[in-house]
Amino acid sequence: MADERYDTSLDHIFAKVDIGTSEKFGVKLTAAMRTSWWQRPYPIAVVAGRELAKALAETASLPVDTKEVCVRERYSKRDPATNDHLTVICYDSEGDMISRMELPVVKRVKKVKK
Repeated sequence: MADERYDTSLDHIFAKVDIGTSEKFGVKLTAAMRTSWWQRPYPIAVVAGRELAKALAETASLPVDTKEVCVRERYSKRDPATNDHLTVICYDSEGDMISRMELPVVKRVKKVKK
């Protein structure tokens, strides 16, 4: 569990799982499984990856030279106000970080049967 004084923007990703490829941008999609401060099980990483694919479909653009987008965080227990976005890291072809972005979460609307 992260220390409350810890700045998660400095969180390093040490393990990730491949999710697929963005149809819109043609970039590799991954989901973090282990960072400096936390780890998540494979099934949860896959769910985060699916949310990433949906969010990218609604995203206008990515930084130039982006070849991979990795979803790092989906939500924050400390700050529920941040639960409306995915924190993602964009990497170039060399695997170097280009940018950290926050993508809006695509909300599913449940249909009510009448």
